[in-house]
Amino acid sequence: MLEKLVEKLPALQNTGYLLIFVAAILESLPAIGLLVPGQTILVLGGFLSSSGVMHWWLVALIATAGAIIGDSLAYWLGRRYKLKFLGKHEQMLSDVVSLLHSHPFKTLVLGRFNSLTRSFAPYAAGASQVSVRKFMIANIVGGALWAFTWTGVGILLGAGFGYVSNILETTVLVAVVLAAGLFFLFRYLRRKYGLGHVAFVLATLSALTIIAFAMLVSGLNSPYVQSIDTLGQTITLPLSATILTAAALVLTSLIHPLTLSFIIVVFSTGLMLVRRREAAGLFIVAVGGAIIIAFMVKSIVLRVRPPSAMLWNATIGSNGFGSWSFPSGHALIAVTVFGSIALTVRRFASKHFMLTSTCLVLAIGVSLSRVLLGVHWLSDVLAGATLGLFWISLVYLINEAARARGAAVRAGKRVNPRKKEISAR
Repeated sequence: MLEKLVEKLPALQNTGYLLIFVAAILESLPAIGLLVPGQTILVLGGFLSSSGVMHWWLVALIATAGAIIGDSLAYWLGRRYKLKFLGKHEQMLSDVVSLLHSHPFKTLVLGRFNSLTRSFAPYAAGASQVSVRKFMIANIVGGALWAFTWTGVGILLGAGFGYVSNILETTVLVAVVLAAGLFFLFRYLRRKYGLGHVAFVLATLSALTIIAFAMLVSGLNSPYVQSIDTLGQTITLPLSATILTAAALVLTSLIHPLTLSFIIVVFSTGLMLVRRREAAGLFIVAVGGAIIIAFMVKSIVLRVRPPSAMLWNATIGSNGFGSWSFPSGHALIAVTVFGSIALTVRRFASKHFMLTSTCLVLAIGVSLSRVLLGVHWLSDVLAGATLGLFWISLVYLINEAARARGAAVRAGKRVNPRKKEISAR
């Protein structure tokens, strides 16, 4: 599959080595290196090498040469123009100079694996008059170590991808691309608006869950999904005639249209009363979007429910999510509703542990109740839960970005701080 994709990109085969060489040089230059994804490009080179599209040893050697040349150029610029050449980056350079004075070899070699020191250490070494001999030894060792390490990482990723792509379908590939896009978007927004650790957690969660959901979709007829469903039935069948069935009916009724409407109205009204209109609107959007997603995905996948679902025809017919099984609408909605409540309370309340824990228990309980009642396969429930996690993570990540942007605007910051500095001059 990987070879077929690459055959459609002949320009990548012809210019890949040149791109790696140029990126390795630019990533070593001060300030510019912070913007050039040379490390990512090198990993991609190793990735393509795993399928024979490129030669791994040539990728590593070219990257080594580019890294050495780039560092040497930055070192020369440092000796020529000193620390004041970079203006607003002078503080960063000063910090790197301090590291060079304490551990010069480690800073130049291991610093290549950190974006800040990789971009500024060679220049700082030149500006602080580190001897050419010491610098070149560290430069060659660090460049080779950096190039061969990340090429190896790319090869491992490509080997794993090749194995998985023979099993899974295009759905997973699309999910991987989407997940990567989310991370690039997060990095861009973090650099532009200063997103914090909450946004990082949301971005990571959304990326992982969309891949997990895609794996379940593409593997519906595969042995590993069938083994998951068999495991679910093996565990729940002995429990189906116990008091847990009554508890499962209570839990599953929380996502009945009437009960769900009541929860939405009460919680959003409460937020409105305490003047949290934005949070109320976000909660309604998240839950409404989850309901729409549940109907859409069910109508696309069209997976039939387990035979045991016939025993609960009345319940299935009145729950509002139709007769199709994948994904579990109850799991998707429960994760979205109670997850949104937990995220909202966590933001505005100082003491939120009990309520957050309760929301977690309810989301898990509603999801598992569908397997215990026999109206869903376990894979349906896992798919609904992962899709719900992806959805609320995406919605609240967008909200975090919007809030950060609003805070930047209110603080009088420009979209491009460099333009602001130039205009001030």
